[in-house]
Amino acid sequence: MCSRDERPLFMDCPRRDAQQGTGLVDTLVALLLLALSLLGACTMIVRTMGASHAAALQTMAADLATDLAEDLRAGAIDPLDMQAIQEWRSRVAETLPVGTPPLDAFAGVAPEPQQAGKPRALNVSLRWWDPAIHLPATLALQVADTLALPEP
Repeated sequence: MCSRDERPLFMDCPRRDAQQGTGLVDTLVALLLLALSLLGACTMIVRTMGASHAAALQTMAADLATDLAEDLRAGAIDPLDMQAIQEWRSRVAETLPVGTPPLDAFAGVAPEPQQAGKPRALNVSLRWWDPAIHLPATLALQVADTLALPEP
């Protein structure tokens, strides 16, 4: 180090005033870039988790609709048996987030109008609240079976 009292008159010490603090500024810029990168990564992780949850809800809704369709097709449930349909609706309300208060017609079974040359059918519909998009989501499944449906 060079101090004013020790230096010879013909030799000046190098000036460091112009470079003081540049290392600190570089460090702060690097930390800012790191913070922005981590914020973007966290945002993507949160969105991915929301999409995964929405996909799981869709899978559960498809499973519930398929369960009812299989029971109707096998003849285990009569489409006009309101108690069996109500039990299925309560299973839907327990499994899917149908909202508080529940969405109107969150689970329904309705007969399809009979058309000539086509088998009779039932429309199974589900609605649930999708927290990822903050809107209701729907699933509709048409079940066609001449054995499980009564004659008109």
